Amino acid sequence: MINGFYLDESGNNGFGDMQQQPVVCYGGILVPNTSVIGLERDFEALSFKAALQIKGEIKGLTSKQVNTLPFFQKYEIHSKSFFDGDDLYSKIPINDRFKLAEEMLELIDQHGGKVLASVINKNTYKQNTGDTGHTNMHQLGMSNLIQLIEKELIQRNETGVVIPDNGRDEERELLIQVIRQETTSDRIYNSSFLQNSHHCQLVQLADIIVFLTTVFFRFQYGYAPRKANNKELIELYQKRIAPLSPTVWEYR
Repeated sequence: MINGFYLDESGNNGFGDMQQQPVVCYGGILVPNTSVIGLERDFEALSFKAALQIKGEIKGLTSKQVNTLPFFQKYEIHSKSFFDGDDLYSKIPINDRFKLAEEMLELIDQHGGKVLASVINKNTYKQNTGDTGHTNMHQLGMSNLIQLIEKELIQRNETGVVIPDNGRDEERELLIQVIRQETTSDRIYNSSFLQNSHHCQLVQLADIIVFLTTVFFRFQYGYAPRKANNKELIELYQKRIAPLSPTVWEYR
């Protein structure tokens, strides 16, 4: 069986933003091909529910005018903005946003998804290696994630493709390079299928997973909490991701 691994990253801005993002994470969700359509459909329904709630709170504009707003032209569930209530996400009460996120995360188990991630404590990495750049750190994180995916596919005797967000050119090149250099079997196809996140529901789900993972491990490593909703985000990880027994590689 072919699987898709929907990939995203968080906290990958090097060492310059250490205080704001002390943890870098590459991760996402491995989904059997037979489950992709159903999972996308169910996630999209929840995303559409959020959009309708937002539109219902916008006053003074016609439906046609609302749909032309930049927010809806490229509408997606972007985890940080969604949880923090930035932009028009603020139209949804915080309790409703977290409830929607719970329902989205519940879909992972319902559709046979598997969460895998690599997590790097930036400060520890920098102290141990003396590396003042961050390219090698990102390659380390990506390499170990790809190895986790390969190991999972070998155990299943299945194959997979990696589907990342259509981000920066250097990130795409790094991914393809890592797949070609770090894998020892033919389980992962040595190319990637790029998706714009607002066109791919499962990349958006991966974004939620990775965002919550960085917040949780930031807490685990003893860093100062983020300013907004830190306790609630940690509890959401513990309630909806931890019970799924995610496979996580750590550089503590």
